[in-house]
Amino acid sequence: MPIAERLVNATVEEDLGAAPRDALQDMVLIDGYQTGNEPTAGFLNPTPHSDAQSVADDYGEDSDLQTAASQYFADGADTVQAMAVEFEEHSETFDATDQFQLSNVPVSGLADVTVTIDGTEAVVYHTVQSPVSLEDAQSLYAGRGETDPDDSAETVALNNDTGEGTTSTSGSIEVTYSTISWTDVFGAVDGRVVDGLDLANHSYGYESIGEMDTLAPWQAQHQAMRAQVYHSAQLFDRPEHALQLAQDVGAYAPSAWTLPITHESPTEAIGAKALGKFAVEDAGYNIFQEDFDVAMPSNPRLRRFVGEPGEAGSLENGDDGSGPSNVIYSDNGDPKLSNSLTTAGLSDDYRYLDRVRRKAYALKRIVRSATERLQDGAQFDSITQAAIEGAIEDELRSDVGEGEMFLDMSVTVPPREETSQSDRSNRIWSGVRVELTLNEPVHRLNVTIVLTL
Repeated sequence: MPIAERLVNATVEEDLGAAPRDALQDMVLIDGYQTGNEPTAGFLNPTPHSDAQSVADDYGEDSDLQTAASQYFADGADTVQAMAVEFEEHSETFDATDQFQLSNVPVSGLADVTVTIDGTEAVVYHTVQSPVSLEDAQSLYAGRGETDPDDSAETVALNNDTGEGTTSTSGSIEVTYSTISWTDVFGAVDGRVVDGLDLANHSYGYESIGEMDTLAPWQAQHQAMRAQVYHSAQLFDRPEHALQLAQDVGAYAPSAWTLPITHESPTEAIGAKALGKFAVEDAGYNIFQEDFDVAMPSNPRLRRFVGEPGEAGSLENGDDGSGPSNVIYSDNGDPKLSNSLTTAGLSDDYRYLDRVRRKAYALKRIVRSATERLQDGAQFDSITQAAIEGAIEDELRSDVGEGEMFLDMSVTVPPREETSQSDRSNRIWSGVRVELTLNEPVHRLNVTIVLTL
């Protein structure tokens, strides 16, 4: 006889994907180290820690892992996994050319890339474009203050994900760079619960797209969140340039499990701090609604991206995307955003992380209740319509009501005689529907989960 878990097939109307987590509490902090700087804990060895000092003992004082751990534990999180990964260093030479293709990809954005042209070190401009254009890559850095293009220097444009490069002049090109074996990294955490991961103290920019493109499918498979904190807007001449970077980079590897954060804060390791907040909250937690204060942009061209509750054309009111994707509302005088946007894209039903997590939570609980009902020793023929309804309602009852994760719930189980003769012969009870209304501060969202027993 098949095991009970395989007798439950559940889907969400919009296809939720891989098996969800009840909550996001098991987090991993990751950082890269050069081969000659192996930390005490070694490479690819996830180690549990309950404070930042123990992370420092294993991975070095003032290391990025310690900095991230300090922020992670600031809000009361109990434990975190820390892991060092080894950079694989490479050097390639290309003769008499102004274009090149690196052999090892993706190039890591956690380590420096050095390019020389006829022995002269060039300024490297990372880009999201393929094929790469030096002029377009330089334009991406306009307004970056200390990193503004230097017209007098030799320059190179590089896509870290594809390894494509082009230079300002033809000559002998030498590229020194690093990669990370992400296959080995994923193998090191295989079999462990990973609800969230953070590239320790890393600020995301055009150089980060290789890691992003590698991590996004793994996150989707394992339902693991990641906070993608972009370079601080303090580094830019105008906030529009910081916003452009966030849009370009975020769109490169969209993921419903990636939380983008654009900011003007000098604080380090904001991504780890965000994960630490998620680690102490339930599955309905919305970090922008509950913790992060926001400021309305003063530039009217930027204000169009954020609206007020009830504003016509707003995505909050279910419109077609012609209006703001988020709204600012007042919480006892503090300005808050209504949702935590992901990088999935505004046309995606999972563009809000708090929605993704609550849907995942509901599906996990519902599947569990149905599975337990099949495991309690009852014969399939003796399971009643009322028993299925009661098991699901009991499982989610504490999460439904004013102030809870869901505003209301409806469970519909078709009478056995209304199922097909084929299904009855094969002991299949299909068409079980669970309809939930997510309790959100500005608007309501309905989700339907369909079960086959």
